[in-house]
Amino acid sequence: MCHSTRTCTAPTNYTPSFTGTSYETSLAKVLHSSFLTHEAFESPLDSKVIATITTQFSLKAGLKPSGQMMVSHGKSHKYLGMTLDYITSGQVKVMMFDYIKEILAAFDAVDPKTTSTKASAAPDELFKFNEKCEKLGPKLATALHTLVSQTLYTTKCAHSDTCTAIAFLTTRVREPDLDDWAKLTHLMKYLRGAKELPLILSANNSGIIKRNVDGSFGVHPNMKGHTGGVVSFGRDFPLVTSTKQKLNTRSSTESEIVAMDDCMPTICWTWYFLESQGYGVYENILCQGNQSAILLEKSGKDSSIKCTKHINIRYFFVR
Repeated sequence: MCHSTRTCTAPTNYTPSFTGTSYETSLAKVLHSSFLTHEAFESPLDSKVIATITTQFSLKAGLKPSGQMMVSHGKSHKYLGMTLDYITSGQVKVMMFDYIKEILAAFDAVDPKTTSTKASAAPDELFKFNEKCEKLGPKLATALHTLVSQTLYTTKCAHSDTCTAIAFLTTRVREPDLDDWAKLTHLMKYLRGAKELPLILSANNSGIIKRNVDGSFGVHPNMKGHTGGVVSFGRDFPLVTSTKQKLNTRSSTESEIVAMDDCMPTICWTWYFLESQGYGVYENILCQGNQSAILLEKSGKDSSIKCTKHINIRYFFVR
């Protein structure tokens, strides 16, 4: 948490003006009001200022105002289903125990017979599906869509270990079948055993960003690959990527290059963000498991055979 004694107080008679034609126009006018100067943005805004803005915009949007802004102090905070624990110096612990229990309770209400646990979040044949498999009824299909959406939120916030299973299940929510329900059941069994597993993040102050990128070749039914990537500053992974590749490749080397291209936006954003926050990045270490892809990325075209245009585009972007 960042604290400062410099605050900006709103005038007692201040009322934002909403003369624009859109929500964005009104927001721009409020944020450029005289009392919200550049100096004010250098420190946390006064709670009265934020409360005034949020109340007026809630009324403009037709929403019920949430009331006075709540301020939390101390080393443990609750926010959007998460518990952020700073008790141990130098690390933050992100927990979503209660939220995961609600997910499991919703699943048990639909499938009360499932009480066992699994050691992995995804089954071995996660990416395979049978087009002739029986489709789920409306009730189960709605339940699957809701559970996948809720688990997606926990994946992004505190349970990156479920990202591969969720990456597949999010593509199956429109017309799910019995096989998809079995894969969701497998995921719920894993969450049941890992529901009290926190995400613990810390940095080792070395200024080194370590990235691991991997591409699986032809694992999807349409023979497209899958990208996986993580970023670490010391302990655990605050940024995780797991996504289906957007194009077909002809070899594992090409899949690795596409995987690297998929992760490049996150790699660049992390570097620029840390530097903009005043933290020096002394070294970027990238780990891959394909020697051909490594040689191609290091040595350039001299290490490659003739490639198609779509691979060349990604190769030159990585270079």
